[in-house]
Amino acid sequence: MPCSSPRPSRQTRPQSRRATLARAVGAVVCGVWLASAPTPAAATDSLPHRIAHWFTHIGTPTAHARHRRVPPPPRMVFATLPAALESGAIQPAPHAPYALRDWDGTIETLRKHTGDRTPPWAAVQLDATTLAEACAEGLVQVRSPQPGQNLTGLHRCGYDSGQMDVVLAWDRSRLHDTPEAAIDWGAFWDVARHPGKRGLRADPRSTLEIALMSDGVAPQDVYGVLATDDGVSRALRRLDLLRPYIVWWHTPQDAASIMQNGAALMTSAPAAEIVVADAHAPTGRPAPGFVAQWRQSLRDGVFWAIPRGVAPGQATGIATVLRNDAPHYDDSRQAPLTGIPALPVNDDFWQAHLSSLQTRFRAWLGPDAGP
Repeated sequence: MPCSSPRPSRQTRPQSRRATLARAVGAVVCGVWLASAPTPAAATDSLPHRIAHWFTHIGTPTAHARHRRVPPPPRMVFATLPAALESGAIQPAPHAPYALRDWDGTIETLRKHTGDRTPPWAAVQLDATTLAEACAEGLVQVRSPQPGQNLTGLHRCGYDSGQMDVVLAWDRSRLHDTPEAAIDWGAFWDVARHPGKRGLRADPRSTLEIALMSDGVAPQDVYGVLATDDGVSRALRRLDLLRPYIVWWHTPQDAASIMQNGAALMTSAPAAEIVVADAHAPTGRPAPGFVAQWRQSLRDGVFWAIPRGVAPGQATGIATVLRNDAPHYDDSRQAPLTGIPALPVNDDFWQAHLSSLQTRFRAWLGPDAGP
């Protein structure tokens, strides 16, 4: 019979009441059509016959459907600091439960996504200053301590993710006659001998330390001096001398842009940005050729944090990955093989003084540095 319903296979038994009713409806549709059809043969490949066949299989899963491959869920995204992936400061693991994507690392971007029902990242990588602000504003989640663990300072919200080096980057194409050993923070301030612009971060953290080292303060004495009111005044007076020549940067991309465009002769910069700056220099002119001076570099902490909008159930699993399996930031692969001591940025000092020094630094800076 052209309208007979296909006999159910053993794979589809037992039939549901819904499937039985569907076959009956299909038979009725087909029978009504056959009453006016010119030939039975035409019915076997007709639209009503196909409708009847479709009705017959409603609610009756086939073996193919039961064995259909379900695509795996998308991997969660961990957002790394700029240039971390391109420079090799972070090495992605091939079978990790997360995908790595870079982001700009700014507090403004975190604020922008605060109201998102689903944040674009499961975790974000932050420098210490940004983490302190994000934690204070509630833009990232406070950690749940493990048994016997006391989380203080940056670790209230942050998970250790390695260290970044802030170094003195100088344009060798314009200082080709100057030996590398002569380039230090003192030379950075010597605009008479080395005329040109200077790049510095518009943030007291790292910038005040650099100002004191340029004035002859030994690295091991920097925080003792900076802990006093006279020491802060000394650092700001030192910055006053250089102020007309400073190009301020806010983000690592800003520092990279300064180097790519040759906007300064020297600049402080994350070491990872120097690695990739020349590769992205504008076409049509020679690349500036910035190199890193690792002497008197500052080594600052890098952290992972979980954005506020991540659901609590998901955040628990992410926290486990961040404690045990998250990639670490390490830009020291670019450093010389011989050990060159760096000044570790003192988190305890900045935890105690960041708010007051930011207020004082921003008052000194005024509108010069922009947003």
